[in-house]
Amino acid sequence: MTEDLRARVADAIAYHPSNRGASLEQRERVAGVLADAVMAVVEAEQHVVAHNAAAADSHAEEALRIAERAEAERDAAYRERAQLLALLAAHYPAVLAPAPDVEEPGWQILYLDLAGRQCSWHIAPADAAVVATVPQVDADDPRAAWDGHSTEEKYRRIAERIGEMWRQRAVDALGNDEAICGDPRPEPPENDCWCTLPPGHGGEHQCGPCTERHGAPGWADEEAGRG
Repeated sequence: MTEDLRARVADAIAYHPSNRGASLEQRERVAGVLADAVMAVVEAEQHVVAHNAAAADSHAEEALRIAERAEAERDAAYRERAQLLALLAAHYPAVLAPAPDVEEPGWQILYLDLAGRQCSWHIAPADAAVVATVPQVDADDPRAAWDGHSTEEKYRRIAERIGEMWRQRAVDALGNDEAICGDPRPEPPENDCWCTLPPGHGGEHQCGPCTERHGAPGWADEEAGRG
């Protein structure tokens, strides 16, 4: 096909009206040179097109590999989260219900009651076996009635519950609730620090949980960034 194209280009040049004054030999020689030049351009363009197509295929394959890797990492993170939720569900009242906001079949919502605070998470079909021990209920079960909490509200509730648990740990360690000051750290974001000194103490508060976790001696150091 390439030779046929070259011949047609050469004939078109040789017998073009602009070449009438030249001899047939001259016209054919010039036509051959010009035809070769035209074919070089055509072949170069074909090479560029082929190269670009190969490069496009290579980029597409790399993009696919990146997408598959990202999907695998996402699924692993969801699986880890489901395992932690299954652990929490073993310690707090929890139910599983079909997810009414997801069209794909098999999606569920895990509702957890953290001492009167509702928290919920979507569970993918691939992770259903991880949370299989959680009681399953219908979507219209009162225990599966979403109370409208946002993601931010959910994690604020979790932080509150963590604070309560640390305070209870301090109370248990000292023997009775009246033996400690109990004042929370004055500045959020994580209101999970409680003073464990006796009521009416002088000086700054002493945070038992923080001393346990990272050695901060009191509110002043917490506010200075040691927390």
